[in-house]
Amino acid sequence: MHSARRTTTVWPWWLPGVSPTLTSLSHFLSLEPGASRESVNIATLEAALDLTGADMGNTQFHDPAAGGLRIGSQFGFGTPFLRHFEIVASDEASVCGQALLKGAPMLVRDILRDPLIAGGPSLGVLLDAGVRGVYSTPLLDRWGTLQGMLSVHRREPVADPVADHELLWPLAQRAAWLLHHAS
Repeated sequence: MHSARRTTTVWPWWLPGVSPTLTSLSHFLSLEPGASRESVNIATLEAALDLTGADMGNTQFHDPAAGGLRIGSQFGFGTPFLRHFEIVASDEASVCGQALLKGAPMLVRDILRDPLIAGGPSLGVLLDAGVRGVYSTPLLDRWGTLQGMLSVHRREPVADPVADHELLWPLAQRAAWLLHHAS
């Protein structure tokens, strides 16, 4: 597993007079087929964090031998979180597990109000990590093959449930394509 680092956060980037210098997005867009899986995971996470302004995040890659998703890169998490979510199966009561099960993006605006999380074993781990809101989107290539998962986490409940999806969907599609063609 590799740690991402925040490069430049210019948020909100749509404000007049703000000139975004999202070097992480530029780096992500400059990746070409054949880039290493490690570099794709890190660049994807850094761009996702900068685009959304999320506090923490991780990428996971699909590991059929382990029976689920394995963390590939992360930013902002400590050892308890990383151990708990080291491998996530589709039957796990977690946001990324449900996104894996459904093959579609999943949003939990507030983990304290979500019946799946609030009553499950992940709640304490998420709260200890400072997480209140989570958005996970599968990285599906153009043939629908799961390449991995991208998740962004917020310290506060998610205020705008549409923004993360609109910003991350095209990023996730490109990331899946790059992972499909990774070396």
